[in-house]
Amino acid sequence: MVAASDGGGATKPPARARGLSIIFGPVPSRRLGRSLGINNIPPKACSYSCVYCQVGPTRASEAVPRGFYPPLEVVRQVREAVKDLRSRGERIDYLTFVPDGEPTLDAGLSQEIDLLRPLGVPIAVISNVSLAWRPEVAGALNKADWVSVKVDTVDKRAWRRMNRPHRDMQLPAEQMMWPLLEKLAMRRTDRPTRTPSRVSERW
Repeated sequence: MVAASDGGGATKPPARARGLSIIFGPVPSRRLGRSLGINNIPPKACSYSCVYCQVGPTRASEAVPRGFYPPLEVVRQVREAVKDLRSRGERIDYLTFVPDGEPTLDAGLSQEIDLLRPLGVPIAVISNVSLAWRPEVAGALNKADWVSVKVDTVDKRAWRRMNRPHRDMQLPAEQMMWPLLEKLAMRRTDRPTRTPSRVSERW
């Protein structure tokens, strides 16, 4: 796995997940039912440092996807958790990427979604969509069954004051945001055995 720059010239190696649980729940969700959480980003690597974030201040502000945990280790932990829960008769409605940071910073997200498909559980991603202009990120999000998009404002000054983005980031123009949301919300007719892709947006 290749380490990537944090935008300031320094490179960071992938974190090790062995011995560290990155799975939590299932937790009850109003929209997703019983959701098994996947914490694929260590606390707290994010493209934002929102003033209201319940996780606290961003420790590592980043704007370029990179490796954090090995994708095969993420998938191994999810598989083991699903197997254990099913053996106890517990229901899982969604596998949800909802980490202590921005999930699309994980360069392995697309691969992880692909490898989790055989479990037969719908997959959700909760994202601030700040990196969705990148083709690889948009491609990963488009693989999910449900994408919850957090967009607080399209006003540049309010965005910088409220979300406090990475210094190299620019606010996507509003005319770019709506086509993105519409694309994520399209029903995928090529996946008849899965829940149609949906998007939840907050303005």
